[in-house]
Amino acid sequence: MTQDYILRWIGNWFWPGNIAKYWFSAYDRTDIMAQTFADNLYDVHMSGSDLRKGRDLTIGEIGKDRPYLILNSTNATAEHDMFGQSFTFTQEDFNRCLDSDINEYSIARAVMASASFPAAFNSMTLLNYKNHDNEPHYIHVFDGGNVDNLGLKSVERIFNTMEQKGIDYKTVVVILVDAYTDAAGIHETLADPRSGLDFFVDSNFIDATDSLLAANRDKIISDFVTKFESLKDSSKSLFYHLKFADVEDEKLNNRLNRIATSFNIKDESVADIDKAVERLLTPQNPCLISIKQLLETNQHDGNSICHYSH
Repeated sequence: MTQDYILRWIGNWFWPGNIAKYWFSAYDRTDIMAQTFADNLYDVHMSGSDLRKGRDLTIGEIGKDRPYLILNSTNATAEHDMFGQSFTFTQEDFNRCLDSDINEYSIARAVMASASFPAAFNSMTLLNYKNHDNEPHYIHVFDGGNVDNLGLKSVERIFNTMEQKGIDYKTVVVILVDAYTDAAGIHETLADPRSGLDFFVDSNFIDATDSLLAANRDKIISDFVTKFESLKDSSKSLFYHLKFADVEDEKLNNRLNRIATSFNIKDESVADIDKAVERLLTPQNPCLISIKQLLETNQHDGNSICHYSH
């Protein structure tokens, strides 16, 4: 995300074809950003052709030797059993909800659906191929953070499915890379917290959203820890929650905490993230030591819930 995708997205608004589609079809801001990702991040150049032309990569083209990818989104479809539920870009949910093959679906569109933050972006629309008496139906999804910003519910679904099918595991390692930053809030010394924009639209809705997401995050982590601790053999399972708060350097920690959620990360923020990684992922990290032991011997000596300590 060191490239400025926001600027490229804005530029793509002014392509004549996009202007026409935006105003006279269902093509929206989210579709434009998805195509921006496809053109700059998730595509492959056609052999022997103009380098400006390429083909969007699909989920089916993800290498089979790579980790299984699960992208979360929140279902916004007005159905009693769908609205507010998690929709994952997996073959399981494509079968269950869409009767469709995920292998042909664009990686860029799946990523954008997972990141379609309300107000800034529209919901992503997916065609539902289930039989509806020849009348087209759709599934609408938006930012996965509303229902599961950490991806832990998807992992928990895997555990539940394994239990239901009687599938045993050899070892389980869950590493949660958590880029959570504290909500900004209003400073205690301000009598009037309004900015110029607040005289027209009060920005406190952002604080309201942040507080709800923070509470949801805490509950998701707590529920997952409870589930993980219930696994039958703690010596064969390990959960490591890697987070910015583990960095002891107060100045670096403060800078990390000010990194905005954006499609454009500044160079100095990238440098701070690299510094944090260097300080956390060391040979002395007890969680990494336990993970290595587990992978080499199929068991470890520590707790199944591992906390970083210096």
